[in-house]
Amino acid sequence: MKIESFVKTSTQNRIKFPFYRTTQVPAPLYIVDPECSLVGSMGVGLDDTTGGLDRYVTLEVYFGASELRAEATDNKGKKHTVTFN
Repeated sequence: MKIESFVKTSTQNRIKFPFYRTTQVPAPLYIVDPECSLVGSMGVGLDDTTGGLDRYVTLEVYFGASELRAEATDNKGKKHTVTFN
C-alpha cells in the first residue's frame, strides 16, 4: 500500500501515521469501533519548512507473516522506517 500525505499548514513540522488492527470481518469503517485497537504510530519529522504547503510524505506499508513494516519518505528524500510485531 502506498499513499501520499501533504502538510495541512505551511509551518507544520511533523506528520503522524497511526496504525490500527482488527480481526473483524468485514473490517469496520471507523477506528472507534470496539474491535479496532491501536498497534502503534509513526511520526515523521519535517525539519525543512521552506516548501510551504507543497511538502508531503509518501508512506509505504508492507504486511508480512507476523509483522507490519512502514517506510516513509519525505519530498526531500529523507527516509524513516518503523516495524511492528
